[in-house]
Amino acid sequence: MKLTTNRLNLTPISSTDSLWFHELNINPQVRKYLWNDEVISESLANDIINESIRLFNENQWGLWKIDSAKNQIGYAGLWNFFDEPQPQLLYVIDPKHTRNGYAKEASQSVIKHTFEKLKFNYLIASMDEANIASIKVCESLNMSKKETKKIDDSPIVFYQIDNPTY
Repeated sequence: MKLTTNRLNLTPISSTDSLWFHELNINPQVRKYLWNDEVISESLANDIINESIRLFNENQWGLWKIDSAKNQIGYAGLWNFFDEPQPQLLYVIDPKHTRNGYAKEASQSVIKHTFEKLKFNYLIASMDEANIASIKVCESLNMSKKETKKIDDSPIVFYQIDNPTY
């Protein structure tokens, strides 16, 4: 289930991506907000990949690796967080490739898939309140701030975009 944009190819993450996926997720700038600064194990990274593969097989969603013509940029997709009733939008860009609009471009493709193929009525994205870069991406996607919740003593901001066909 490949997604494409003008500059990017998004392909479901696979077991052959395990080393790259682990290294990206232990990058200090990535793990700061995504993993509460925890250095995740290779085993956990592999478990996430395996769960994504299962989710694609069963539900047509999971995590897509983002590639440009020359680089592996990061990943984006849908993932379950905070016991929400449906998966949320997630995007991670390698710090070497930030500030190029890749998070927005990849997210637009995931949102289109979510609304057109999966027929979701809405899509949520959540992030640490201090993650200004992710907040800016959500706002550039025309997502609206819905609420801030305290989760594990951290303020988490929730943004939402509604399916325009509903």
